[in-house]
Amino acid sequence: MTTDKEYVKAHIDAVLGPGHTIPTLAILRNAAEIDAHVFTPGTFVKPTHMSSKVARAEAVDRAALKSWLQRNFYYRKREHQYRYLAPKIIVEPLVFDGAPFREFKFYVLRGKARLGFEIKDTAEGRQYLKFDRSLAVTPYDARLPAPERLDPPSCLEAMWDASERLGVPFHFVRVDMMTDGDRFVVNELTHSEGAGRYRYRSRKRPYLACEHEISGTVFGKED
Repeated sequence: MTTDKEYVKAHIDAVLGPGHTIPTLAILRNAAEIDAHVFTPGTFVKPTHMSSKVARAEAVDRAALKSWLQRNFYYRKREHQYRYLAPKIIVEPLVFDGAPFREFKFYVLRGKARLGFEIKDTAEGRQYLKFDRSLAVTPYDARLPAPERLDPPSCLEAMWDASERLGVPFHFVRVDMMTDGDRFVVNELTHSEGAGRYRYRSRKRPYLACEHEISGTVFGKED
C-alpha cells in the first residue's frame, strides 16, 4: 500500500491529515484509458508501480505510458515491495501551483528521523546535502562544494516531525518531501532505497569511512 504512489496518499492523509499530498487528477489503468484521457498542460504523469519515471503532459508519449503498464519494477533491482503492484498511471497537478520548491528526504529508523538530505539542481550538476538535526552538512556525494550548514526552510521542524509520524509503523523508511519554504507535501515512501546498493562517496574520504560514518548516524546510538 505505501509503495504504490496512489494508495500511499491514504496512509499519509490518515497520519498527517488532508493537504499533505499532491492531488490525484486521474488514474489510468489500461491502454484505452490512456488513449481517451485529455492531458492538460501543467500536469505531470507517472507510474504508480515504478520509480524514477515522470512525464510532463505537454510532451506526453502515449506509447511510452502504455509500455510502463507492461513493466514490473521488481525485475530491475529486485526491490521486493514492487513485485505485486498493479500497473497504473497517475496524473497530478504541478506542486504548489508551479511555484519553486525544494526537495528533501528523511531516513527514519524505528520512528526516529536520524538523517535528512536535500537534492539541489545547480548549473554545475546535482548536489546532495546530507544533514543531521544540528543542520550540519556532511561531505557525502561531495562532487560539488557544499556549505557547512543547511539553509533550512521555515517548515523544516514540521517536516522532521511528519517524517517520524509516518515512519512509526515501519522498522525503516525514507520519507520524500517537497516544500516551498512554508508548506510541504509528502511525495512518496521508500522502504528499500536502491535495493541496498547505494554507496556513499566523498572526494575527501574513502568509501569505507563514509559508509561507517553515515551508518553511525542512522543506525548508531539509540535515543
